Formats: sequence, C-alpha cells, structure tokens
Amino acid sequence: MDKVEFRKCMVVLFTAYNREISKEVADVYYGYIKNFTIEELKFAIDDVIKKEKFFPSISTLLDSMVDDGVDESMIRADILKAISGFGRYKSPKFNHQISQAISEDIGWETMCNMSIEDLGTTIHFRYEKTHNAWINAKKNGTEFLTSPIKALFEVRNGRGNGFKKLGDINE
Repeated sequence: MDKVEFRKCMVVLFTAYNREISKEVADVYYGYIKNFTIEELKFAIDDVIKKEKFFPSISTLLDSMVDDGVDESMIRADILKAISGFGRYKSPKFNHQISQAISEDIGWETMCNMSIEDLGTTIHFRYEKTHNAWINAKKNGTEFLTSPIKALFEVRNGRGNGFKKLGDINE
C-alpha cells in the first residue's frame, strides 16, 4: 500500500475517534502496516471502530488485520475435502495455508491412510501451533513456512532433500 492510500484510511480512523490528525503518529503506524494490502487495513479499521472504545494501538490494528476467521473445524473440513477429492496419489490443493502446513507436517500419504477419528485428533494437536505461526508470520510481514524440523526428519527417514532447504545441519 502506498502512503496516500494509507493516509486516507488514517483520516477515517482519527475522525472516528475524534482525534487530531498527527503526521508523526500516522508515520509510525505506517512503518508497521505498510506491508499489508489496503483492503486488509480498511477491514481492520472497520473492525476496530466497531469493537474498540479507545483509539487503537498498532498491535490492536495488526490483530484485526491477521484475524482470518479460520478455525480448526474449517481446516479439518479443508483437509478432508482434499483427501476425498485428490486421494493419496495426487497433489492436494487447499483453500488455506494452514491446511497446507499441517498436511506437510503430517505427510500427505500418512493423512490419507488415517481413520477419520485419528486424522481429527492429529489435526487438533497441530492446529493451534500452526495457526499461531501463521498469525506471527502475517504480523511480522514474513513468509509463512512449515517447521524446518520437518525437513530434518524427512532427511533422516530417507524422504526428501531437507539439506537443500536447511543448509548444512551440522553448522
């Protein structure tokens, strides 16, 4: 997002909270928010105005920007849909990055061979950590990646080429 778009949104925010527009405050906010889209900022401002009584901190805005509304049941449904639609012999396509990360962590073939109950339990125990990692990556403006530990296990089990991803593990 560029500064002109950002400033228009900040005018709405300052006006909604009856605060005098401060270029310095807006510049500090911009430093933390500039990597998001203007749509994400508009959504966050709308959300914050509806929920917060006082002028929001940067952290409050960021929390609204990264709240994707994807809960564990949606991830479970996304993974089950991929299993039934693609099966173990095709590469799955997911609607959510969190589903993709959990699939990579567990292993696609392993997930396809699990009972529905075992799969639900396994997803449950991986969802919160994966979702938190996704939120932190979004807040920090970094790429959301699965754990590098997975690549290490893949190499040790003779599957994959984790060293290419991780570099020399002995470093």
